[in-house]
Amino acid sequence: MDEQIIGRWAGRSPSGELVRYDFHADQSVVWTVESADSPGDVTAKYSVNATHEPREIDIFDFDMPQLKGFRFLGIYQHEAKGVLRFYGEPRSPNNTEPRPKHFSDEAILLHCESDGGPSTG
Repeated sequence: MDEQIIGRWAGRSPSGELVRYDFHADQSVVWTVESADSPGDVTAKYSVNATHEPREIDIFDFDMPQLKGFRFLGIYQHEAKGVLRFYGEPRSPNNTEPRPKHFSDEAILLHCESDGGPSTG
């Protein structure tokens, strides 16, 4: 587990949408995309493999029915204190493609808005 990922992180997607990940110590995450067609907050679970560089993250068990069985396979690295480079791709249950190994132009720079326990607001 990478304790430095715990907290609320926000950044802009390449299309300009505000994206937030709120990682909790109990390995739950709330994912939010601020856009007109966004479903609102989506809760899921996550696991981290901090022994690789870049570090690996899986987000799974989404509470949104359309994402049942999907898994987000991602990578991230700490760019500076309070800054993460974050990139990943969703995988359907029958998609066996490996996780990305390198950051693409679609990677997001996330900035820490709060750290530690559950966020409010």
